[in-house]
Amino acid sequence: MFERFTRAAREVVYNAVEIAGDRGDPRIGTEHLLAGVAATSSPASDLLDRMGAGSQQVRTAISDLDRSALAAVGIDQDSIRLGPAGNEWLRRKRHIPFNRAAKAVLEGALQQALTMKHRSIGSEHILAALTATGSEDPARRILVGLGIDVVLLRREALAKH
Repeated sequence: MFERFTRAAREVVYNAVEIAGDRGDPRIGTEHLLAGVAATSSPASDLLDRMGAGSQQVRTAISDLDRSALAAVGIDQDSIRLGPAGNEWLRRKRHIPFNRAAKAVLEGALQQALTMKHRSIGSEHILAALTATGSEDPARRILVGLGIDVVLLRREALAKH
């Protein structure tokens, strides 16, 4: 499937891997794909930016999700240390797998491209697939938390192609 990705869609995936690695996350999730879209140079990222979900806003929202999850179990994120900085190189160089939801988004992007009879999968297809996730999905929660109308976002993303 990756051979059908446009340059921008590949950049989304590379960005997602880098973001997850920089954070030390054990898996690449939909939130990383959303951040990956926001960090690309593409019409899909321009759309996110115009709607108030630019790269920095998405990254901040991911950190806020972490804080909320830890607070739910009684942990203050500021009071914990996330590990020694000396293993930074190791964290960046290891393979990070995609979680089930992120894989489903990439498959959804393929299905969207096929439905539209497009020969390639673009960042707009990934963005559209991110809007089709369930209400508890991290990417969806980030979008809604930033005040984004996901139906409008989907419509606009697909109109770009």
